[in-house]
Amino acid sequence: MGRIKIFVILMLIMSLVIIYAGCGTKKSVTLDGEGGDIEIGTASWDKDGMYGLKAPDASLDSFVKGEDALMYVFSEMKADDAADYREYIQKKGFTYNMIVLENQSFTGTDKDGRVISFTFDKDSGSGTITAAMGDVPDAEDNGNTAESGDSSREWDSSIMGGLPDPGSKITSYWMSDGDVCYTFAGLDDYKDYLEKIKGCGYTAESSEVEVDGTFSYTASDAAGNRVTFVSSAEEGSVVYEKAGE
Repeated sequence: MGRIKIFVILMLIMSLVIIYAGCGTKKSVTLDGEGGDIEIGTASWDKDGMYGLKAPDASLDSFVKGEDALMYVFSEMKADDAADYREYIQKKGFTYNMIVLENQSFTGTDKDGRVISFTFDKDSGSGTITAAMGDVPDAEDNGNTAESGDSSREWDSSIMGGLPDPGSKITSYWMSDGDVCYTFAGLDDYKDYLEKIKGCGYTAESSEVEVDGTFSYTASDAAGNRVTFVSSAEEGSVVYEKAGE
């Protein structure tokens, strides 16, 4: 089953959970005209259905089960336990084509195409764990990560080609297949940081543009890694694109 169909099913399942939340009894509903029944209710942890994963350290409130997906809704989970469980999922082999959203949602695939999605809301202590079948990934997909988040992410020079922290409050970031972007509050003087970028060797095939108060600089280093730096009074950003191997 393709990735698009998987996520359509998961969205439908999530809608059904909202509709029937708190019913306290099992229900069977029809997903589509093909007779695909979905069961909603309360149940104990199905380790086999969850691809061998142990139950989380939380209260299992309900489950939704369809032909190609199984989801549990939980509550009363602590933030530290949620972080440990995300790490546990990866240790179990779900490290292909990973997606991380604001440190509260993780999706990963194993080498056989089995997909686990984990979501967690730190404010309420609730979330979901979903198992579904997807496409078998290629070997080079192992470790690939698409990640986005908010200001909780600190600057990491090791994934930014050695670039130093711009010294302004980080507002968001994303990372995918070696490409990384940080956005941050506007700098007092972008020229200071521009010189630091150049000092790290990003001077080849360079381009500088300034339009209506927004400055942009793009350049590569000797290895072909590329940096794009954009700065305005309100906001700045740096995108690091790793050279293809």
